[in-house]
Amino acid sequence: MRQRPSELAVFVVAVLAPYLTLLAVSVSRSWGLHFWQNLTLQHYRFVLFEYDVTRRAIVNSLLLAGAAATLAVLLGSLATVVGILISYHFDSATSATMALCSVVLFFVVLAVSAVSRARPRKVAPVPGTGVTGQGRQSEQRP
Repeated sequence: MRQRPSELAVFVVAVLAPYLTLLAVSVSRSWGLHFWQNLTLQHYRFVLFEYDVTRRAIVNSLLLAGAAATLAVLLGSLATVVGILISYHFDSATSATMALCSVVLFFVVLAVSAVSRARPRKVAPVPGTGVTGQGRQSEQRP
């Protein structure tokens, strides 16, 4: 299927141009100077290799993504095995049973998440601010 020139122009203006602008600004030393004499990767070097907060954020994100992917594979495998066992014992369609187990598992996780959010949590007061753990101002006694 061949794209019309107007579709390509809309794609370039709506999607590509903002990303190219962000990239151009991120490699510039400062605004107002000539673009080609103003290029630097110093900002990326600082953020990726020198700024400790970024390094911790990247490590935390990778650990969380790895744990979430592992949990998703385990839950998906469990739903598949349970679906195959149910379809074998009840002589039903395997793919439909596996899909049903996955949907049931989704709603179980959703219900556990909703229940855990609904529970009241004890939050420690922030010292020196007069704010209690529930977000209310504590009464200051003279």
